[in-house]
Amino acid sequence: MVFCKFCGKEIPEGSVCDCADSQAANSTSSAEPVSSEPTATTGNSGSNKVNIVIIAALIVVLLIILGIVSSIAGGSYKKPVKNFAKALNKCDGELLAETMLTDDMMDDADKDDLDDLDDLLESLTEYAEDEYGKNIKFTIDINDKSKLDKDDIEDIEDEYSDSYDDDVKISKGYEIDATLTIKGKDDKDEEDITLTVVKIKGDGWKISPDALGELY
Repeated sequence: MVFCKFCGKEIPEGSVCDCADSQAANSTSSAEPVSSEPTATTGNSGSNKVNIVIIAALIVVLLIILGIVSSIAGGSYKKPVKNFAKALNKCDGELLAETMLTDDMMDDADKDDLDDLDDLLESLTEYAEDEYGKNIKFTIDINDKSKLDKDDIEDIEDEYSDSYDDDVKISKGYEIDATLTIKGKDDKDEEDITLTVVKIKGDGWKISPDALGELY
């Protein structure tokens, strides 16, 4: 025997009771069929939400990393040192001057003086070729640095003023111990050098012009 779960009345097997509760329940069931995959749909929704959160977090991390790299590439004290080596390899007097001088100083620079720097670098390369062979490459590796004190910074500001008739404001600086490597087709050599880099307000990091003396 089968009994209605709502009113307890005995009913034929496979039939629906004629009580109000049973009829209402049957009507709702017919109108709203149950999805065959309710669990799978809910699970996918949750998974998608998790994936979006992970992707968003990775994007944030990536932007932070790019910001740090951009900051290092654009404002690091190492940048003028890298460009200094690049100028040596390209015999580019203007690039060499830019590693040391402010924009205002470069605007006032005489073209003949920049050409003289080109000649100076070409002579340096020719001398290196005689010693080490063709295809000369200069590299500068930074080994250590020490922070400049207030007196050192003021002295360099005075040097800029005396030599280039331009007042600069230096916020900080370092004395860098580095290794200059000269490599040619036949031989190579290494030399310990010292460079002074300073951060000039409005112009960023520059190498003190006395760096040219380190090449001789």
